[in-house]
Amino acid sequence: MNCTENLLRRRAVETVNGWTKINKKNGETGRVIALGNRVNCNGEMMENLTIKKNLDNLVEKYKLNNYEINKIQSEYTVGYELIITEEDYNTLVNLFKKI
Repeated sequence: MNCTENLLRRRAVETVNGWTKINKKNGETGRVIALGNRVNCNGEMMENLTIKKNLDNLVEKYKLNNYEINKIQSEYTVGYELIITEEDYNTLVNLFKKI
């Protein structure tokens, strides 16, 4: 299990509410999983180039069909967000609990 997958699993399984709930554009409830880096105390921002690849591998590994992966970039943050349906999120959590 890579670092990205481990972060997703730990937050989903070991916290009370898991990842952030959202209302998707189509009216469905979903979850947003955002991973990335913030600007450091020297004003530098490092981009982790493996996050996108790891998210792509995760959705393939767990056969998620209804998802979006978007790049997040602002003055203070750079990273990616994975948006999935509540149904896929619950399936993923149940699979993570078996690990």
